[in-house]
Amino acid sequence: MVLKISLIVLISGIHDLVVSGNFTNSRSRARVRSGFEDFKEMLLWSDVFVDKSLFIRDVLEELAKVVVVVRPRNWGKTTNMAMLRRFFETEISSDGAPIAEEARINYRLFQGGAVDLGVDGRHVFKTLKITNHSKAMKHMGKYPVISVSFKPIKGYGYARILNVLKVTLMQLFRTHGYLHYSLHGEEKARFERYLVADLTEHDVRSGISFLITLLHKRWNKNVVLLIDDYDTPIISSYWELMEKEKELKGVIRLFRDIFAFSVNSPFVHKCVVTGLVLFEQANPFKRANVSVAQYSLHSEKFTEHFGFTEPEVDELLARCPTSMPAAEIKHYYNGFAWGKHNLFNPHSIMKCLVHDGQLDQYWLDSASSLTIDVRVSKGPMVEDLHHLQNKGLIVDRIYEEINFMEIFGGFRDMWYSLLVMAGYLDFAEDVDETGEYCHLVWIPNQEIKDKFVPKVFKWWLMNDGDCMISINM
Repeated sequence: MVLKISLIVLISGIHDLVVSGNFTNSRSRARVRSGFEDFKEMLLWSDVFVDKSLFIRDVLEELAKVVVVVRPRNWGKTTNMAMLRRFFETEISSDGAPIAEEARINYRLFQGGAVDLGVDGRHVFKTLKITNHSKAMKHMGKYPVISVSFKPIKGYGYARILNVLKVTLMQLFRTHGYLHYSLHGEEKARFERYLVADLTEHDVRSGISFLITLLHKRWNKNVVLLIDDYDTPIISSYWELMEKEKELKGVIRLFRDIFAFSVNSPFVHKCVVTGLVLFEQANPFKRANVSVAQYSLHSEKFTEHFGFTEPEVDELLARCPTSMPAAEIKHYYNGFAWGKHNLFNPHSIMKCLVHDGQLDQYWLDSASSLTIDVRVSKGPMVEDLHHLQNKGLIVDRIYEEINFMEIFGGFRDMWYSLLVMAGYLDFAEDVDETGEYCHLVWIPNQEIKDKFVPKVFKWWLMNDGDCMISINM
């Protein structure tokens, strides 16, 4: 059966997943495109993609109720979260009625099938890897899903954060506006307050939990909760409110309450959270009364699902030849040694293919929702930078959890830990000259060397003593 659909495509964000697809229309040349955040749009409008659907299987097999995965910006987090939403959600119409199976687009995204795009031709979706795992496939289309991003919420002050949260909740509740028709009394009145952002602080703290309860009541099923960029409000608050300790602590308590209300709900089937870093002092899951599994760059699990593995890059370069030799592209963007895999930044690889193999600093130049400034001492860092460009720099430890107050205090190892987690450096376990356990850190590829290193030297030349280094997170 060919499903006919009408689409108005709004292209925005970062396209992070990109292997071969089938497209039948008047074009003969494979289209390689970037700029998609929505999983469906990515599969429809780019002829190549890298199949990361086994991430779904690994999420389901994780015993913890809450799964937190942190990776640098533009490493596939948002696209993977969009894929999870498409896989788990029960497809419904605008009035909340379940859509007949033969009309569900999500099934074709994973199981394969054809769709008629009208004047744009006919698209045939490939069958994805997850379909070979029958146990996981039993979960497809079975849950109400809440998907929310905290990326727009910046720490310019407690009141500002509270107001942006109100707008975020308003948009989230409007996504599930059909629930309004089945509510009565106080529940209906409260739901209507969310639709217009007329909310108290308690409403903000308990909003996601309230929506979870309503969805469970409507569908008699537990909810899959997806939270992207969970840490943006907290990271930005450290920089904006570093001299306002009381206000900063208030922001941290606010998000601890939001997460506690949400993940402690008995009606959550699974919660997946993505972000940039794990926190030492400001961990928002501190009040969670359920199992929480946190996976950083130190962890082996989930590593191959974010970024492109070397075999995936080899396949991409073979299927999408450019004017630049494949070996030179691989050398320029090289790999990050995370877990057992050699991984490439997906944003840089895809942008390079889009531009016919032109080598450029695509990741470094990509838009960032968060920039932080760190004051560093000029003398020691000049020597460190020399080692980072060559055989590597030995540090006592690369920390899995970031303590931003220690970065402000000039703690060298924590500063390098942040650069590792932000994707500017790679790291590995090592032993120093005294036989003590340590970490070796280095600049992983030519893309970062060509721009980040000259940028740092420029900052130093402009300052006699300490200088401020700006990092896009």
